[in-house]
Amino acid sequence: LFGKMKESFIEERRHGLEEFMKRLISRHRFLIHSMPFQLFISKHSNTFDKQKRGVERLITSQTDDNIATMFQSLFPELAGFNMPTDPLERVLRLKDYLTNTAKQIQLLLESSALIADKWGDICLNSKKITSSLKSLGKVEDGYAQRPDPPRMDVSGMFESWSGVVSEKPDHWSEGVVAIFKQEKLDIESMLNVVKQWEAVQRKLTKSMERMEKYKKIDGELNEKQKAAENKDKDSLEKVRGLHTIITKILFESEVVYYWDNKTQSFNSQVQNFFEKQYEVSSKLVKLWAEEKKY
Repeated sequence: LFGKMKESFIEERRHGLEEFMKRLISRHRFLIHSMPFQLFISKHSNTFDKQKRGVERLITSQTDDNIATMFQSLFPELAGFNMPTDPLERVLRLKDYLTNTAKQIQLLLESSALIADKWGDICLNSKKITSSLKSLGKVEDGYAQRPDPPRMDVSGMFESWSGVVSEKPDHWSEGVVAIFKQEKLDIESMLNVVKQWEAVQRKLTKSMERMEKYKKIDGELNEKQKAAENKDKDSLEKVRGLHTIITKILFESEVVYYWDNKTQSFNSQVQNFFEKQYEVSSKLVKLWAEEKKY
């Protein structure tokens, strides 16, 4: 299988997986011991799908209070936080922000990738220019009746320039493109968290609507209705508990981490890119200054 793939593609996938693992482990270390993570790193592709379906069935069979209890144990620090006010309105604003940001990040990713490709083309053609200039010099040197003065030999200048700018494609692909590619993945992850929150919100809304129907019943409830009311009340409390912890996780953990990580990562990587461009520019200034003598 690997024999049919380009080495650059394999390396890109390897690097992507390595970054994914590092970010995942640094984000929530408890995930190392989770069943989905262990399945991901240990199962062969031939048995992965079957095992994955088994894990999914196990997860979806958990009750709301079991899931809430699990999250509370995984995020004990959130116990001291109050429930955010107007969570639905806040989620709508967050979703709108993430969706609009995703569109701009996609444009930035496409543009920076195009620039990286163009620099690759420039470097390839600069080598061809150097080679052609050298060949041109040999042709003209072999012409015995050429007049003086001879053409200035600039092949060395272009060769030096080509060597300096040869770093440019990697600067763009490993720097700028990587920045926006990672941010795109982060936004997609955050939107998925929002999607999960919305599912619980819909469940909570339905539970509250079921409780409201008992208030519309005229007279005292009969025994069957009372039993149904108690069951629905218990279900509502469980859903509300799950909704509360997920809301806290979203706003007090995930959003905070996403924003801090995004800004820190962006600032650091962009600064590194600027420093590399300064180094290249300094080399070019020195190169042209030396060649001015000719």
